[in-house]
Amino acid sequence: MVRPEERTIDLAFSSEQPYAQRWGVEILDHSPGAMRTTRTGGDGLPILREHQPALGIFGRLKDVKLCDDKKARGTAVFSRRQDAQEVLQDIEDGIITDVSVGYQVHHMQEMDVKKLPPDLVEMAAREKLPVYRITDWEPFECSLVAAPADPTVGVGRSKVTDEGTVKEEEVKPPTITVVPKEEKRTMSENTGKTLAEYEEDLKAEREKASKTAKESAEQRVAGIYQLAKRFRQFVPDFIVEKAVSEGMALDEFQKMVLARVETGKPVDTPIAELGLSNQEIRRYSMSKAILSQCKGSNVDASFEKACSDEIRKRLGEPGRGGILVPQDIVDRTQAHPRDGRRDLSVALTGDSAGGYLRGTDHLGSEFIDLLRNRLVSRAAGARILSGLRGNVSIPTRSAGATSYWVAEGSAPTEGANTFGTVALTPRNVGAYVAYTRQLLLQSNPSIDALVSGDLALSLATAIDLAVFHGTGTLQPLGLDGQGIGTTTATSVNYTKMLDFQTDVAAANALTPGCAYVTTPTVAAILCTQPKFTNGPSPLWEGGILESANVCGFRGFATNQITAGYMFFGDFSQVLIGEWGVLELLVDPYTEGKTGIINVIAFQTVDVAVRYAAAFSYSTSVTAPA
Repeated sequence: MVRPEERTIDLAFSSEQPYAQRWGVEILDHSPGAMRTTRTGGDGLPILREHQPALGIFGRLKDVKLCDDKKARGTAVFSRRQDAQEVLQDIEDGIITDVSVGYQVHHMQEMDVKKLPPDLVEMAAREKLPVYRITDWEPFECSLVAAPADPTVGVGRSKVTDEGTVKEEEVKPPTITVVPKEEKRTMSENTGKTLAEYEEDLKAEREKASKTAKESAEQRVAGIYQLAKRFRQFVPDFIVEKAVSEGMALDEFQKMVLARVETGKPVDTPIAELGLSNQEIRRYSMSKAILSQCKGSNVDASFEKACSDEIRKRLGEPGRGGILVPQDIVDRTQAHPRDGRRDLSVALTGDSAGGYLRGTDHLGSEFIDLLRNRLVSRAAGARILSGLRGNVSIPTRSAGATSYWVAEGSAPTEGANTFGTVALTPRNVGAYVAYTRQLLLQSNPSIDALVSGDLALSLATAIDLAVFHGTGTLQPLGLDGQGIGTTTATSVNYTKMLDFQTDVAAANALTPGCAYVTTPTVAAILCTQPKFTNGPSPLWEGGILESANVCGFRGFATNQITAGYMFFGDFSQVLIGEWGVLELLVDPYTEGKTGIINVIAFQTVDVAVRYAAAFSYSTSVTAPA
């Protein structure tokens, strides 16, 4: 019933009328409980035109319910907008009468052919489709449409009698006429097939679909292996196997390979990166990995050991006998550092040494982390070489052939190529922490966060510092010892900042990926120094600890850098070599009588610079000009 003065209309929007989809003939079950009402309460369902949200919402369908006549009904309340009022007028004039429902299927079951009524058997045979009953569905919008899938519902499907009661109009839906949503089918005449013949046709269609699906899967796998073979240097075998086993689409795999080819991803893919899902990363427990090395702990660390075994298999080396930690876990730690402490225990007399971590009534989620220096070398572009074995020597060319202009019949002067090498030598970095077994059992926040934060992040911080200021003895040799270019920028201004770029450009090493790296103090100086006198743009545009725009290039600030220093260059020329991966060794014996477990983390790395001329630095940036 239409009530223009109230801008409301009573309508039926769905029924059990059969409807042919691409995948089968469906029937929306209108039994009690079949339709979910999660979205129908409150403000009701949005009313659209032709199922197109972009056309706007014309009103809301409220008081939605399933009725005994196997139809779903509601009261449409229209907006006061001009376009909504025009639609309402068309409804009142009988121009718009048909509606359709947008819904989500949560559960369906195929109907037994032998139990179908004759009209459904005929329809299914003609369409060559199975019949499904949607026993759990959820409406999410109601649309006014020109060509409804269900002609038995819509506006004006009920009327008020003289007695004031609502009586359904007789609507005689065509037995066979069903208009598909996405395509128009040319309906044939009655095939006259028997039920047995229909079942044979349906079986043949299913076998054909199964064969097509199998062929498609085989093509997907073959395509992935073909791409992997062609770009084997960019895609590790474990990533290929994971793509195959997890059903990655071929086009998605192609995009991933293309991204790796464009960015040189294989250099940045550590051998310990297992490609763990977010759920698997959350499942991984550092505390279980540690306790599994303690005799009699009875901890189920099968997942952690499986990850370690897979990494050890790839390395082909026994290591030190500890647990090898996946790079996925290390990356999570560095992205969300959750620091640890030293000699952690829960003794009542030692709150500062671990007692504050007891699982009592404190808020572990509010744990106060130790503040560490910001890691910037990888963010600036340093590249990782993982899975190394033995010492590494990378050839370089320091001089090439020279061209000469010569007279006819004369020979050019012979030019000689000059070659050199960049060496990477294994250097060990370690970190140590001790905690009690009781702490492990009672701690909140979890010991996983403590160990991950303190050990993995501590090692990463040491490696990052070595990139810039490594001494070259037990440590790698840092940038400031590699013979890179120098720039005098004590009184820094725009001209001095451009001197860094000019120095690098003179060696043909200036690229869009170059970056400035300095201290927060120097960054603050640059934030206050305009490029030009009284100009609006400072030398350092952006937050001090954010990736900033510095004279057209990226800028990073960290306390890793010595006071007054500033580096500029192409950090993709920095190579961080990794032998093995982060390894956890547990010593439960040395202080075993006191319940203290000692954990030592090792990593073997080195740092090399491919082209020293790709960098320039200053040691005394102290004040603006």
